[in-house]
Amino acid sequence: MNRTVKWYHCIELNPAFCDSDDVKYGNLHKNLKWARTGTIGKGASCCDFRIIDISRCPDYKD
Repeated sequence: MNRTVKWYHCIELNPAFCDSDDVKYGNLHKNLKWARTGTIGKGASCCDFRIIDISRCPDYKD
């Protein structure tokens, strides 16, 4: 998405796409945890998102 908003010169929209990920993936299932430490759209060097099956990771800490 970052390339697209740069191409159209509307980079200010980038954080909105990151926020929509939180809405889409935040409550998928009680055993699935959506997590990331940063996004390109909000200034990080990469988007390191992941979905963790916490039923298989009993030691997972939020």
